[in-house]
Amino acid sequence: EHVRVAVFNIFGKVADGNHERLGNRLQQTMAVMEQGMRDRSAPVRVAACIASGKLVKELAGETKQEAPAARLLTPMMEVTGQMFKAGNEDAVQRCVDAFVDVATMNARFFKSQLPK
Repeated sequence: EHVRVAVFNIFGKVADGNHERLGNRLQQTMAVMEQGMRDRSAPVRVAACIASGKLVKELAGETKQEAPAARLLTPMMEVTGQMFKAGNEDAVQRCVDAFVDVATMNARFFKSQLPK
């Protein structure tokens, strides 16, 4: 579990301001993020949610990357809901902070994801 959390912490650091380093591995990275948010371990899911938020924040400003980035929002919401149901307030706050970071950088991105 600790190793998987560490891996997502590293993914988050790579994504934060340096997503171009991922290059042609962006789709694979996003698949790993989604898989992490389905992990059986709550700390791993939270770490994957936070890392996904950093990646979405970076991609949300790039028009051609917005659709792929949007696919991470639903799993992020699911993890946040799971932590809320489990009563894990610290994890909820950390997940919500990931959403706030995205909205702070690009509120228009969220607007385009809302149902019409």
